[in-house]
Amino acid sequence: MTALTKDRATRTRASAAARRGVGDLAADAVIYCGALIAKNAAGNIVPADDAAALKVVGIAEAFADNTDGSAGDVTVPYMTGLIVELENDGGTIVQAGKHEPCYVADDQSVTTAAAATNDILAGLVVEFTTTKVWVYVDEILESAVLATPLDGADVQTLANGGVSPAELTGGIPVVFVIDIPNAATATYSYKTAEKIEIIDVWNIKDGAGAANTIQVTDGSDVAITNAMAAAVDKTKTNASTIDKATRVLAAGATFKVVATRAAGTMAAQLFILAIKRA
Repeated sequence: MTALTKDRATRTRASAAARRGVGDLAADAVIYCGALIAKNAAGNIVPADDAAALKVVGIAEAFADNTDGSAGDVTVPYMTGLIVELENDGGTIVQAGKHEPCYVADDQSVTTAAAATNDILAGLVVEFTTTKVWVYVDEILESAVLATPLDGADVQTLANGGVSPAELTGGIPVVFVIDIPNAATATYSYKTAEKIEIIDVWNIKDGAGAANTIQVTDGSDVAITNAMAAAVDKTKTNASTIDKATRVLAAGATFKVVATRAAGTMAAQLFILAIKRA
């Protein structure tokens, strides 16, 4: 694809982590509504691009023009912490890239690390087609507190059926991506290597079911989230409750995923967004 020359109708999906921000435009920057935006080394907003030292912050909510202006003369409102539909640059995002990081091609397109030059993290691939990619975009995925860009080692993709509990090693922040198989009702156990606080949980269903649910609990089977519906194919369902009393897990603590199958397929992906705690 090519960089935007007009506003873009960028489709979004709500998330419990979604929030708004306001950024100061860089000198001479022009931002189109719906564009993927980034901050430069000076902390000012520019259109996202495959250029060194940029860090993606979100999606612009309005057109902003700072032509001939100095840095900070114009501001732009943006959204972050949500899932957005971007272009699949050259069809480079394929099945192997699902649930993995993707990288900026331009302010409306994403690609792979292999195809990018500077590996500017755009977000995490949720779904894709040959032309479009749904990406979880959040400014905290690569912020000033991260010494190195987020890579595949920071996104733990888990296949059930291995040793249980499986140990997870996260970062600041970290997204755990857990594949729920098409199986009978089961409880899967995991152990976090570091102290974390769970701040958002959602699932995306693969195939039709009926009255199936997914719930996250602590190692003593006390609920962390409510039982989320996991029945309608391709439907994203967020946890409506996350318990303050149980959402912080100590290093080495076990947590569980309870997949309750009533009918149809149980297959789904579960996403757990957490932050590392001292």
